[in-house]
Amino acid sequence: MQTTPPKQGIISLHMWIWRFIRQVIIKQISANQSQREVRDYIHEDESYTIEILATGEATISTNSAIGTIRALQTFKQLFYAHSSGSGVYTPYAPISISDAPKWGHRGLNLDISRNAYTPEDIKRTIDAMASAKMNRLHIHATDSQSWPLDIPSMPELAAKGAYHPSLILTSSKLSDIQMYGLERGVSVFLEIDMPGHTGSIGYAFPELVSAFLADEWEKYALQPPSGQIKLNSSDVDKFLDELMADLLPRVSPFTRYFHTGGDEFNLNTYLLEEAIGSSKEEVLRPLLQAVVTRLHTAIRKAGLTPIVWEELVADWDLSLSPSPTEKTEIIVQAWRNSTAVKYLLDRGYRTIFGSGDAWYLDCGQGTYVNPKRSSTAIKEPFLDWCSPKKNWKHMYMYNPLEGISEDLHHLLEGGETHMWSENVDPVALDMMVWPRAAAAAEVLWSGPRTANQIQDASYRLSEWRERAVVDLGVGASLAQMTYCLMREGSCEL
Repeated sequence: MQTTPPKQGIISLHMWIWRFIRQVIIKQISANQSQREVRDYIHEDESYTIEILATGEATISTNSAIGTIRALQTFKQLFYAHSSGSGVYTPYAPISISDAPKWGHRGLNLDISRNAYTPEDIKRTIDAMASAKMNRLHIHATDSQSWPLDIPSMPELAAKGAYHPSLILTSSKLSDIQMYGLERGVSVFLEIDMPGHTGSIGYAFPELVSAFLADEWEKYALQPPSGQIKLNSSDVDKFLDELMADLLPRVSPFTRYFHTGGDEFNLNTYLLEEAIGSSKEEVLRPLLQAVVTRLHTAIRKAGLTPIVWEELVADWDLSLSPSPTEKTEIIVQAWRNSTAVKYLLDRGYRTIFGSGDAWYLDCGQGTYVNPKRSSTAIKEPFLDWCSPKKNWKHMYMYNPLEGISEDLHHLLEGGETHMWSENVDPVALDMMVWPRAAAAAEVLWSGPRTANQIQDASYRLSEWRERAVVDLGVGASLAQMTYCLMREGSCEL
């Protein structure tokens, strides 16, 4: 942000204005754990302190490498460019900051299946996340529409399931993205949503999928195309074993998590599976349990923690832990509404919040389904299910602790904002995510906000947005009109 040159006592970090900056000391008080895996440093103490004296001495103190990364993001944002272009300065000295996050899981869910994104798009998103102190990128890697994820032992999956060969996320590209995230304090983990949302497997292996590309798709799926993996098939069991054996060793060096989905499971699909021929819950539940247990056994064997969507608990009441008394070995993600968070916590599950009524970034775009020419079930104004759009103030005011007793707070892992991509692609990505996700990031770092903090937040988000645009090349949308930023207090009601 351009502003006036520094006044007396303001510190400059420009090299040749040496008289303003005397010394910058970074102190890591605790030693790094010698036996830790590379992926684990992100989970260490993120707290830090910053002290900048008017005389030009600056000290950053942390307990870990990840704390230093978080501190440097704040330190950088204390400084501004001279309007003359000759250097940088801070108007805040002297200043003392002591900071630590409210929640450990501060995430963004990016759907790369409905519309595809390049590694550059994903890395740019990671840069913006790091700037906002977000630390989990949840990649929804596959869905019924496409399978862009390369599985070297089964190359047909991506070769036939991706929209185009150039849009395949190869194993080397995935590893590069995950390492890029680790270097910036962002853990990148995958979701392979199963057994629903698996129609794209049918492009390569139609024999594994029930109701694949069925007529009247709406009977067998919430979205086109229809198709779910079969539940009573030894061939599917072999497929899942091979999928996990290929994928898990490749991703486990970079993350502690693997998401297996479990949402929007369509019962009618299994009327068309010859070995089942039923849509009754009592028939399907043990088969669904067997698939989930198979997946989670492999995930735990790889040293990862499984994550699932809320339906497997709320709708199916599956057993998700190795021991009935130990439910903390699984993480359950709430998405349908905020009341689901309390439901999961009351049952003892570690929970991720950020549901459709609060933190869905795609809401308000309208339905992507076109009306049939003859007759149609959709009517004007063709709204999507979670309209209206969740503006940044709405996201900023979401209180995940509302209605949650204090004795359950320890089970809240944190939250995620969600960028589903039915109506979004790389051209629109940045402006759809930012700065709204940064508003959610402030809730995740600092805890629930109040209405009297919105005005200050509008200035912070506007500054954050300008830095993201200028420094990171992120095409973020506005947080506030220029007039309001130039005349403090002029846009209040």
